Amino acid sequence: MLARKPRQPVLLQRLAEIYFYAKDYSASAKLYLALANRYPDSGAFRRRLVEIYLKGNDKKGAEIQLESILRERPTDPQANLILGILAEEENDYEKAIDHYRKTKDSARKDPRAYFDIARLNLALGKPDETLKVLDEAAKQFRDSFSAEFYRGMALAQKKDYGKALEYYTSAEILGKQDEPGRLRYFFYFQYGVSAERNQDFRQAERHFLKCLELDPESADALNYLGYMWAERSENLPQAKSMIERAVAQEPENAAFLDSMGWVLYMMGKHRASLPWLLKAIENTEVESEEDPTLFDHVADAYFKIGDFRDRKSVV
Repeated sequence: MLARKPRQPVLLQRLAEIYFYAKDYSASAKLYLALANRYPDSGAFRRRLVEIYLKGNDKKGAEIQLESILRERPTDPQANLILGILAEEENDYEKAIDHYRKTKDSARKDPRAYFDIARLNLALGKPDETLKVLDEAAKQFRDSFSAEFYRGMALAQKKDYGKALEYYTSAEILGKQDEPGRLRYFFYFQYGVSAERNQDFRQAERHFLKCLELDPESADALNYLGYMWAERSENLPQAKSMIERAVAQEPENAAFLDSMGWVLYMMGKHRASLPWLLKAIENTEVESEEDPTLFDHVADAYFKIGDFRDRKSVV
């Protein structure tokens, strides 16, 4: 039928749909594009084109059609939402936030846009912007897991760990009531980090153990809890086992290597700790900010074995 070049809109659309269901997205898009260009005032053809381009993984084609829709309707919520998602996938968080703001303004009964904006501001390291948009949401919507969790994360970024813990506690209560599926590994890891930094070690331990219940092989949780125990000289054999499991997964991770050296140091195995601590320094990225803790650990190990030579190149 395509060889006969049908021009009737109904036939073109039917043929485009046949190609779509046959998963020939390129041919389907070509026909719908012809229809969209012939009838520029028909947004339906452009919206269908967006679906086809996304199905065929042609993000650029989808963006062109979405931008065309926005030229006619700048606050179109669906077009802005999809463009926001596409921008986020490209890690262009500022652009994504701009699109999500427009969906927020046109979907006044749905808080998700507020939370998307909050989440991306957290990723950009902008806790004050996060709190600002959450304050806006609080004027319109009831408390929810997402609102309390993101507020806790923003306060943790501001190093107000005590206040952050209050919101994590509230988020956990709301999660258990309304959204138990949201109480996943990531939530309890953030909860544990804030508790540890607030020096509430028993609470931190509880949350990291919950992380490992949800994801037993999480290298980050294994290392964090193992190091926390080592630093406090608690449960050292178990801490060593946890850190070993983390290192096995990421043998070049400087933080994990330092943890391995430090748990050995705390077990009194000072000479055995040195190779791990030195390797941690070797694996620290040159462009990253140097962690003085790594050098302190190496110096402590040399001191314990009675090696007082000048080691300016290392410590």
